[in-house]
Amino acid sequence: MFCLNKGKGSITIAPLVDKVLKLAEQINWIIEASHIPGLSNTIPDSLSRLSRCGDYAIRREVLQKTHKELGIQISIDVFATRANRQCTRYCSISKDKFAVKRNGFKLELSEEVPLHHPPISQLLKTIRKVMKERVPIAILIVPELPNQKWFTELREIAIQKVCI
Repeated sequence: MFCLNKGKGSITIAPLVDKVLKLAEQINWIIEASHIPGLSNTIPDSLSRLSRCGDYAIRREVLQKTHKELGIQISIDVFATRANRQCTRYCSISKDKFAVKRNGFKLELSEEVPLHHPPISQLLKTIRKVMKERVPIAILIVPELPNQKWFTELREIAIQKVCI
């Protein structure tokens, strides 16, 4: 927690904020800070509480059963860490020497059978990448949220739906 207006905050973050402010000054950026009352702070607050990849995973045996039902063998886990990956090849958001790529969005998917289990904030981008690259077969693990914009686009490309 850091208050830009008062210049107070935790000791560990204060030097980092100083560096950011100096950099902003060097490149002529203007940084403004304003207080958002708790009741009005719903969107940033909810986004900060979202899980990120690495925070959760589908149980391996459940996913393997689903693969058998669908007759699909995945070739790469696009949103994973070494600890929660579902196959040998994976992309990680953090630095990992065993990962195929650090950013799964930069991976060419046309030759892959990818498993996508993205954070909620990345679902629309993931669906659009699959559509744009015309990936023949992909597994997307998503929550059932029919009122979301990405859910409509997912329906357009979905061939088969399995509830796990």
